[in-house]
Amino acid sequence: MEEKEIVSLIKRHEKLYADKSQWHSHWDDLARVMLPRRLGFSSTQIEGRRTEDNFDGTPMQAARGLANAIGGMLRPEGLPEVEIRAEDDAINDTEEAQVWLEDAEKRLRNAFNNPKARFRSSSGEKDLDLVVFGTAVMFIGESAQRNNLLFQSVHLKDATPYFNEEGAPEGMFRKRRMPYHQLVSRFGEKKLSQDAREKGQKDQDVKIDVLHAVVPRATTKSKPLFAKDLPIADYLIELEKKHLIASGGFHEFPFIVPRWDTSSGEDFGRSPGMIALPDADTLQAMGETILIAGQRAADPPLA
Repeated sequence: MEEKEIVSLIKRHEKLYADKSQWHSHWDDLARVMLPRRLGFSSTQIEGRRTEDNFDGTPMQAARGLANAIGGMLRPEGLPEVEIRAEDDAINDTEEAQVWLEDAEKRLRNAFNNPKARFRSSSGEKDLDLVVFGTAVMFIGESAQRNNLLFQSVHLKDATPYFNEEGAPEGMFRKRRMPYHQLVSRFGEKKLSQDAREKGQKDQDVKIDVLHAVVPRATTKSKPLFAKDLPIADYLIELEKKHLIASGGFHEFPFIVPRWDTSSGEDFGRSPGMIALPDADTLQAMGETILIAGQRAADPPLA
């Protein structure tokens, strides 16, 4: 991959991120009263408690209740309903095919149910993002060891998807701050830039800004044999030095981007949380007023 292609991907991410940033202040308003752990769209947040400005937990409980209700309807047993069938119905009627399909369904259910896949926890996080922000992002792939499926809920702050003319997600840019030791254990020290290696020699836990770009390839092969020929390209780039760490590919787009409701001309969804936001803000203001009034009654400034 040439340097100009890397620069082009970085510039494209910056442009798409700037367009998405119009939503950041609104998402922060929603997160403040309904999902404080997702704060940080417009500014950097310190880890730890993020509910200092909240006086009533009802909006947070309501958001979680709706997310749990949706998860219960979509996944009654905690797992997705799986049914594998052949396109040709004549094959489905044969005994040998039925045995194979039943075994395949069982293996797939076990893959979802594997604790290392983190399907249940990631699905819950995704449902909560969906009801609060109207848009959620989940990665579906394999673990680094490639011995189990891996599901990850991605913070909207870091994920910048873009969509095709039909409204389906087509590509994804994900900005990450990865510790040096994680990059080394996964890709090897030689894959990193000289600048990153020098920082890592001083501090193994220093965080490197990387861009994960998953975009369709301009040209593909009908029967690809190598990752570089797969229809979906996968790049990991050091942002500061514009250095390509690794490249690969996917057979299918590995992110799902559910949206609660979409308006004409908008890519990102709108949520029930947006409808409830004025009431949630009023509830917090009322809680603060009641506390101030109670304090002044118990300890008045003037006798």
